[in-house]
Amino acid sequence: MAHKVFIGAFDAKDDTQGTFSARFATLNVVDHQGDVTVPGAFGKQGVLIEAYGHNDKTLHVGMGEISEQGNDALVNGRFFLDTVAGKEHYSTLKNVGPLQQWSYTFEVEDSAPGVFDGKDVRFLRKMHVIAAAPVQRGAGVNTQTLAIKAKATMRTEADGDHPASHYLVVEDPETVTTWHLRVRAMNGDPDHRLMGAAWAALHGGYRGNVYEGPGKAAAIAKLTAMYSAEGMDVPKADWNGETKAGRVLARRNAERIMAALETLNEVLKDAGLLETAEGDSDHDGDDEATDKTRKGTPKEPQSSTLAARVALDLMENE
Repeated sequence: MAHKVFIGAFDAKDDTQGTFSARFATLNVVDHQGDVTVPGAFGKQGVLIEAYGHNDKTLHVGMGEISEQGNDALVNGRFFLDTVAGKEHYSTLKNVGPLQQWSYTFEVEDSAPGVFDGKDVRFLRKMHVIAAAPVQRGAGVNTQTLAIKAKATMRTEADGDHPASHYLVVEDPETVTTWHLRVRAMNGDPDHRLMGAAWAALHGGYRGNVYEGPGKAAAIAKLTAMYSAEGMDVPKADWNGETKAGRVLARRNAERIMAALETLNEVLKDAGLLETAEGDSDHDGDDEATDKTRKGTPKEPQSSTLAARVALDLMENE
């Protein structure tokens, strides 16, 4: 195995995941060891990220995948942020930025002598890269850390931190006070209660909160699309959000529930588990008062209560 070292480019993609992109080699140039790596020599292959300076006495600090883009050989990877070493490497490289140099450990699978720009060189035509690592000084050409992006801006609310994508209106992605009308839960799923509150705020007010800020028309369009994607009808234009926020059933879902309840009642009747006014012949031994009470008051299943609630929602949605 051998090492090649280059001044490379590094781009930290996501502080929460430790992802990055680095240029670890340049193709079609003579490196400081007299080799020329030709396009296609790397292809795509998985690679380990070793500790600083190829320190093989410590555990690996990340992993990635190699690819070629033009004359750049890139590694897109992830540092192990759940380890101390991985977190320290990511933080250090983020601060060092484009000054950081990179090296890689490799085995030559195919090469041939030749001449390049009037110089005798070795053409590296196929390489197996075992690992890449940040180093102090490089022997290659034009390798560096591409860039580091800052941690995603989050807005803290009662239930936790939320990204800009959880809000209908985002005036400035870096200024959380310009984010308005949150409609998504912590896990990113649409929150029907928040959707209802946002709809009311955009159509006359919700508990005194009326939204008249920038992007109102776009926010209504986004929210309408969310209702459609959730299989829900949009609330009435004059709805104030007070009584039904988060409780309105989509007509399609309500009708499904009603059909299911009807089927359940039929099954219960067939199984003799649902008492009716006509189904009391087995109780001739009971006293007359009790029998009259039973015959005059059919036992109502709990499902009828749910059915009534669903029907109420359907009427309110008319």
